[in-house]
Amino acid sequence: MEKKVSSEPHREEPEEEETPAEKEEKDNEDDQEPQDYTDKQIEGITIFCPICDDYISHSVTTTCEHTFCEICLQEYLLFLNECPECRIKIRNQKFANNILLDNLILEYVKKF
Repeated sequence: MEKKVSSEPHREEPEEEETPAEKEEKDNEDDQEPQDYTDKQIEGITIFCPICDDYISHSVTTTCEHTFCEICLQEYLLFLNECPECRIKIRNQKFANNILLDNLILEYVKKF
Protein backbone atom coordinates (compact mmCIF):
# COMPACT_ATOMS: atom_id res chain seq x y z
CA MET A 1 0.00 0.00 0.00
CA GLU A 2 1.17 3.42 -0.87
CA LYS A 3 0.87 6.20 1.68
CA LYS A 4 -0.39 9.53 0.37
CA VAL A 5 1.53 12.60 1.40
CA SER A 6 -0.43 15.76 1.72
CA SER A 7 1.00 18.89 0.17
CA GLU A 8 -0.76 21.09 2.69
CA PRO A 9 1.22 22.10 5.78
CA HIS A 10 0.19 20.53 9.05
CA ARG A 11 -2.35 22.68 10.83
CA GLU A 12 -3.02 22.39 14.50
CA GLU A 13 -6.55 22.65 15.69
CA PRO A 14 -7.10 26.03 17.32
CA GLU A 15 -7.58 25.88 21.05
CA GLU A 16 -10.97 26.82 22.35
CA GLU A 17 -10.94 30.34 23.72
CA GLU A 18 -11.87 30.89 27.33
CA THR A 19 -15.06 32.70 28.05
CA PRO A 20 -14.75 36.03 29.85
CA ALA A 21 -16.12 34.41 33.02
CA GLU A 22 -13.48 31.65 32.85
CA LYS A 23 -10.71 34.24 32.33
CA GLU A 24 -11.91 36.28 35.31
CA GLU A 25 -12.07 33.18 37.51
CA LYS A 26 -8.55 32.17 36.48
CA ASP A 27 -7.24 35.71 37.15
CA ASN A 28 -8.86 35.71 40.59
CA GLU A 29 -7.26 32.36 41.43
CA ASP A 30 -3.82 33.74 40.51
CA ASP A 31 -4.31 36.92 42.58
CA GLN A 32 -5.42 35.21 45.77
CA GLU A 33 -2.84 34.07 48.27
CA PRO A 34 -3.59 30.88 50.11
CA GLN A 35 -5.43 31.44 53.37
CA ASP A 36 -3.34 29.19 55.59
CA TYR A 37 -0.42 29.49 57.98
CA THR A 38 1.16 32.24 55.86
CA ASP A 39 -1.34 34.75 57.23
CA LYS A 40 0.46 37.32 59.35
CA GLN A 41 -2.43 37.96 61.72
CA ILE A 42 -5.13 36.21 63.69
CA GLU A 43 -8.10 38.52 64.06
CA GLY A 44 -5.89 41.62 63.91
CA ILE A 45 -3.14 40.26 66.19
CA THR A 46 0.26 39.94 64.52
CA ILE A 47 1.65 36.43 64.91
CA PHE A 48 4.86 36.82 62.89
CA CYS A 49 8.02 38.48 64.12
CA PRO A 50 9.03 41.39 61.86
CA ILE A 51 12.70 40.56 62.46
CA CYS A 52 12.84 36.86 61.55
CA ASP A 53 9.51 36.72 59.64
CA ASP A 54 8.52 33.51 61.43
CA TYR A 55 5.99 32.79 64.16
CA ILE A 56 6.74 34.85 67.26
CA SER A 57 8.47 32.66 69.81
CA HIS A 58 8.71 33.68 73.48
CA SER A 59 7.14 37.02 72.68
CA VAL A 60 8.26 40.25 74.28
CA THR A 61 6.70 43.68 73.93
CA THR A 62 8.70 46.90 73.90
CA THR A 63 7.71 50.13 75.65
CA CYS A 64 6.48 51.38 72.26
CA GLU A 65 4.16 48.34 72.20
CA HIS A 66 5.76 46.36 69.35
CA THR A 67 6.12 42.60 69.77
CA PHE A 68 9.02 40.39 68.70
CA CYS A 69 10.64 37.06 69.48
CA GLU A 70 12.70 37.54 72.64
CA ILE A 71 15.90 36.24 71.04
CA CYS A 72 15.40 38.25 67.84
CA LEU A 73 15.01 41.48 69.79
CA GLN A 74 18.00 40.76 72.03
CA GLU A 75 20.23 40.09 69.02
CA TYR A 76 18.91 43.15 67.18
CA LEU A 77 19.65 45.37 70.16
CA LEU A 78 23.28 44.24 70.14
CA PHE A 79 23.71 46.30 66.98
CA LEU A 80 21.07 49.02 67.18
CA ASN A 81 19.40 50.54 70.24
CA GLU A 82 16.10 51.27 68.54
CA CYS A 83 12.81 49.55 67.93
CA PRO A 84 12.98 47.60 64.65
CA GLU A 85 9.46 48.79 63.79
CA CYS A 86 9.24 52.47 64.69
CA ARG A 87 12.94 53.29 65.28
CA ILE A 88 12.30 54.85 68.70
CA LYS A 89 15.42 54.62 70.84
CA ILE A 90 15.18 51.79 73.36
CA ARG A 91 17.75 50.32 75.65
CA ASN A 92 18.32 46.67 76.34
CA GLN A 93 15.90 46.42 79.21
CA LYS A 94 13.57 43.86 80.68
CA PHE A 95 10.71 43.66 78.21
CA ALA A 96 7.21 42.46 79.02
CA ASN A 97 6.56 38.83 78.14
CA ASN A 98 3.24 38.19 76.44
CA ILE A 99 2.23 34.71 77.58
CA LEU A 100 -1.28 35.08 76.18
CA LEU A 101 0.10 35.74 72.70
CA ASP A 102 2.51 32.81 73.02
CA ASN A 103 -0.40 30.51 73.87
CA LEU A 104 -2.54 31.89 71.03
CA ILE A 105 0.22 31.28 68.48
CA LEU A 106 0.88 27.81 69.86
CA GLU A 107 -2.80 26.85 69.52
CA TYR A 108 -2.91 28.34 66.01
CA VAL A 109 0.17 26.40 64.88
CA LYS A 110 -1.22 23.14 66.32
CA LYS A 111 -4.14 23.39 63.87
CA PHE A 112 -1.74 22.88 60.97
